[in-house]
Amino acid sequence: MKTYQDRVTEDLRLGILQIIDAGGGETNARILGGELLETGHRISADRLRTELAWLAEQGAMTCAESGSTHIVTLTERGADLAAGRATIPGIRRPAPHERR
Repeated sequence: MKTYQDRVTEDLRLGILQIIDAGGGETNARILGGELLETGHRISADRLRTELAWLAEQGAMTCAESGSTHIVTLTERGADLAAGRATIPGIRRPAPHERR
């Protein structure tokens, strides 16, 4: 049985993917953090970097450092996860009304 924190983490990861997808497939961690705050996810920069690394390990995105920020780019798999065309444990599947 999933804990509340598990569900929050799954929702956070989906939110990250959907924000990047809605922004054209690429953004930086600072902008992403601000967008997450607007969706109700108040997380530290360290937690965001941890989640970005986890999503990159899953093949959902690539991360590259550019000076003091991280540039994240959605992969095809990440776009499929954001739209609900693919699923993996640890990322909430979007509800039908959230899919694009």
